[in-house]
Amino acid sequence: MAASITVEGLNKTIRTLRKIDANMGPEIKSINLELAESLVPVAKSLVPVRSGRLRDSIRASGQQRTGVVRAGKKSVPYAGPIHFGWPARSIRPQPFLYDALDSRRSEIMSQYVDRVQKLIDRSI
Repeated sequence: MAASITVEGLNKTIRTLRKIDANMGPEIKSINLELAESLVPVAKSLVPVRSGRLRDSIRASGQQRTGVVRAGKKSVPYAGPIHFGWPARSIRPQPFLYDALDSRRSEIMSQYVDRVQKLIDRSI
């Protein structure tokens, strides 16, 4: 389960950046990871806590085309039902990942655009 921001034309932008400088891939990945990591404390502050295992399972990862914030793992299989709800079990949705992203969406987008623009300016 992950929250996301979709950037129209991102694949084309990344291809263009790599044409300018073939070494930009790791830098773009670093930007994605850093911005995803900035959402982790926000999500951790919003997640319902009983034992703390769900909160502690929230983590970020970054690839060249995306930054991702995830919750849950094999030992915390209830992340999805807590986040999305499970009406048959009377579990109401508590979309802590979506709420974390929604609270910082414009800031994340602005930072992403600024950081990519700095890469472009540096390479031209």
